[in-house]
Amino acid sequence: PDTTIGLQTARRSGDDYSRYKMSLKMGRMISNVQKATGKESAVQIEAPTAVLGVRGTVFRSIVLPDGTSRFEVIEGEVVVEGARETVEVRGGEGTIVRKDAPPIQPKKLLQPPALATAPVPLYRKFPVRLSFEEVADAVSYRIAMAKDSEVKNIVKEKVIGAGDIFEIADVEDGTYFMQTSSIDELGIEGMPSEILKINIRVNPLPPFVEMPVDEKEYKSQQIICKWLKVSDAKKYHVQIAEDWEFQRPVVEHKSLVNPEYSTGTLDYKTYYFRVSSVAADNYQGEWSDPITFTLLPPPASPPVEEPEMDKNAIRIRWQDLGKDVSYRFQMAKSPEFKEVLIDSRVETPEITIEKPTQAGTYHVRISGVDSENREGNFSKPQSFEIKRSNLAILGFAGIAGLLLLLGL
Repeated sequence: PDTTIGLQTARRSGDDYSRYKMSLKMGRMISNVQKATGKESAVQIEAPTAVLGVRGTVFRSIVLPDGTSRFEVIEGEVVVEGARETVEVRGGEGTIVRKDAPPIQPKKLLQPPALATAPVPLYRKFPVRLSFEEVADAVSYRIAMAKDSEVKNIVKEKVIGAGDIFEIADVEDGTYFMQTSSIDELGIEGMPSEILKINIRVNPLPPFVEMPVDEKEYKSQQIICKWLKVSDAKKYHVQIAEDWEFQRPVVEHKSLVNPEYSTGTLDYKTYYFRVSSVAADNYQGEWSDPITFTLLPPPASPPVEEPEMDKNAIRIRWQDLGKDVSYRFQMAKSPEFKEVLIDSRVETPEITIEKPTQAGTYHVRISGVDSENREGNFSKPQSFEIKRSNLAILGFAGIAGLLLLLGL
């Protein structure tokens, strides 16, 4: 990119063109020149500050915005002329020619940087982040990535600082070929590395999850999980687990066609959810980020205090279960509550009832009801006893004798 070259002469010798005269006014060019058989140079390149002659070699020619020329020979040799002085630059060497100055003495090219860690067989998500080993005297690295093994059809090229990370993102799935080189403090670029193959497949992408909402609490034993449809996904793989690493999945479905799933009845606890897309060739993409959610049980059974009785009423209290909880109160004659005498809904953790007129044992129990009308279990029943009055125990004959005793 950003390179301007010119072809001034192309001279035929027999069936082939044997001599070219070219100009490089601005930018960067890589040349691979077949070795010539005659005495004259096969290719001559004119730059603003130098002229390069070559009979057969692989080399780079660079012209900077200020006119400075730089030549780096990978194979063979070239002759560089500037300010009426020439130097011979052999393979593995480079030189610089500044305005009105002769070429500097050839300098040895640096070796290319190697990857700090071995590449993985397949990169499955963006960004792909690559780091490189340190090269002595290098201040930066050039990284080129192409679709072809000769690194001509370049899709991404970047110069990074030594020690920086090279990131790959927003490229199509496929196989790419990468080549690296080191750059020294003068800007001379070193030898190219061996071609490194990079395999990338990030599609189908993980779905965007709509439900459950991360870290949300649900007052239910089941929820419906939903996610956005992925265009190149033929099915979806869902997992629900009790651990962040999904080592203990409690739910797993590998062939869901529609972008939603009902969990069915689950225990009340915290879970982790994730989903991935599966392509038509059964390739499974990356998982979505894990989402955590909690299923909350209905209110607990409130412990009931011992009933308080006075002459006309009975007051019953129980533990307050907090805000947005109401209560269901029941009273019966049997501990099994087969015949419920009172079934009442109250907003506060207490109730006052009329004292029963019939003697006997009575049983009471309480349940909590949350804001979504979910009722918890009843508490353990409490009981109280209503005794007969003395008059009721004496009966009619006893009353008559009592009146005689009193002289009435």
